[in-house]
Amino acid sequence: VHASIVGDFLLECQGMQSFLVVGGSKLSRKNKALELNNSSSPLDLVLLEGDSLGIAHVRTLIHALSLKPVAGEKKYVIIPEAQVLTVEAQNALLKTLEEPPISATIILTAPNAELLLPTIVSRCEIIELSSDDTNLTDNEQSLIIHHLSLITTGGVGERLKLAQELSKTREEAVSWLENMIRAARSKLLTSIRQNENFSLISQYLSILVSFQKTHTIISTTNANLRLTFEHLLLQL
Repeated sequence: VHASIVGDFLLECQGMQSFLVVGGSKLSRKNKALELNNSSSPLDLVLLEGDSLGIAHVRTLIHALSLKPVAGEKKYVIIPEAQVLTVEAQNALLKTLEEPPISATIILTAPNAELLLPTIVSRCEIIELSSDDTNLTDNEQSLIIHHLSLITTGGVGERLKLAQELSKTREEAVSWLENMIRAARSKLLTSIRQNENFSLISQYLSILVSFQKTHTIISTTNANLRLTFEHLLLQL
């Protein structure tokens, strides 16, 4: 029996209905969410995605969930990159996550749980994907290491030039930040395991928190990319 089928069976037996997929890459998170959806018909799948999702989107979603499934016994709701939900939208979703209709399963994805309200996270069963960099090419991994080094040791001119390079498209900016969040987290954990000095650990922690805050800003608002990156890179 395929492992995902066994997993779905166990999830159903435990009565779990709200899930949050974190870690991995944007594509692997979405694929996992789709894998958890065992709806027999696309008519029973509700996919809610966009650059920014507000309270009106959530209200429409809640209404859709109040309707009976069309072709099967359950409806599946998938919200890829749920960090794009505004704070108001996340708050509007709380009760539905806590007590979804018996005929519904709700699946959210995000790079990491810290990008969502703690109240959202507490109402979901967490599914954590591997955060390794096997999906990146050697050149991409080398570039990430180079950028992390530049951020910690580079001068003002180098940082401003990087901010300009990162400001081409919002999608590329979000992807870069997700990669840097994984790299910073890896550096932080390595520093802790190796009992390195507190100042270095504190530096990587500060970088990680700043990356996460910037990711939220760029993912959920129309903030100017270049100004946002300049602020990020000059304050580190």
